[in-house]
Amino acid sequence: MVKGKQLTVVWHVDDLKISHTDPAVVGGLIEELNSRYGTVKRLSETRGPIHDYLGMTLNFSLSGKVIIDMRDYLELTLESTNPDLLSKGNPVTTPATDMLFKVSTSTECLDKKKNEEFHSLTAKLLFLAKRSRPDILTAVAFLTTRVQVPTIEDWGKLGRVMCYLHNTKDLVLTLETNDPSEIKWYADSAFAVHFDGKSHTGGLMTIGNGAISCTS
Repeated sequence: MVKGKQLTVVWHVDDLKISHTDPAVVGGLIEELNSRYGTVKRLSETRGPIHDYLGMTLNFSLSGKVIIDMRDYLELTLESTNPDLLSKGNPVTTPATDMLFKVSTSTECLDKKKNEEFHSLTAKLLFLAKRSRPDILTAVAFLTTRVQVPTIEDWGKLGRVMCYLHNTKDLVLTLETNDPSEIKWYADSAFAVHFDGKSHTGGLMTIGNGAISCTS
């Protein structure tokens, strides 16, 4: 507590997010850190309500909210996506159909080039899904199980996700709360829904509105 208000410092590897109602308190902490560790490397800093970090634009400009915006990341991903995956047909409104977990044993495997594209794009989508687009997480979670030997069928399912993202590329994740103690978890599971007999579980945590944490 500094000047009667909480000074908050959050670390991720070698990055920090420092917040306090008084900007001078933030500056004082930065100078303190620089005085101790500046001989190694002085801290670089960005100020204000909007920050770019690891492909995300974090927007704190609305009171009580943070908007996690990855539209630039998604746009770059779409631009580099194989055109075969972006159908020009009817726009899809969901990232997967009810056939997502169905696996055909007779479908032809992808060639080496498409195999590498499938693996790379699925990894990019996982990065996106875990940070700002939990709506695609179930589909992407399944696709990650197929990256070793993906088939033409899997390619079609990946294409479905990409078409959905193309049609919903302006969606952002907004987190807000009036009561930080109001933590809620939602969980569900489906028994033996995978081709190998495995079940599937999903969970979502909120502190007010918006998904703080999602798993599938």
